[in-house]
Amino acid sequence: NCRGAGSPLTVPQIEESVKLHSPELIFLSETKNKEEIMNRVRLKLRYDRMVVVDPIGIAGGMAVMWRIDLKVCKVLCTDFTIEVLLEKTGARDRWWLICLYASSEDLLREKQWRIIENRMSVWGQNWVLAGDMNDILSNEEKWGVIGGLRVVFKFLGTL
Repeated sequence: NCRGAGSPLTVPQIEESVKLHSPELIFLSETKNKEEIMNRVRLKLRYDRMVVVDPIGIAGGMAVMWRIDLKVCKVLCTDFTIEVLLEKTGARDRWWLICLYASSEDLLREKQWRIIENRMSVWGQNWVLAGDMNDILSNEEKWGVIGGLRVVFKFLGTL
């Protein structure tokens, strides 16, 4: 989750990570930028290919960038996923990488999960889901008072 990929602070951090780890593919969520800006980021990071899901207003946005050596067979996009079918070089093993940026709104996120459940038939058995689920497993994942209040308000809503 890069919280704005066009930021002068964010791009150098991503660039440093890419230099350190040399990934063939990267997924950026919450880019908050349209394809034109993300293309500049792609060039700076020296990736050959890219697919972008534009943000809605100033919220969201995703990008997947990859090197030309990586065999990408197919790319499918929704408002909240970028689905990439990859093939291992020199083998016939194919698998889907599902890059997700889920809504922070509970009702919309539940609808998105139902869509993902339906999409599983397209992906078959070989797939990985990665990204920002915009949910927490336990209250320890939240810092400060707001995280604690979220649980309290949810509880009060059941009374």
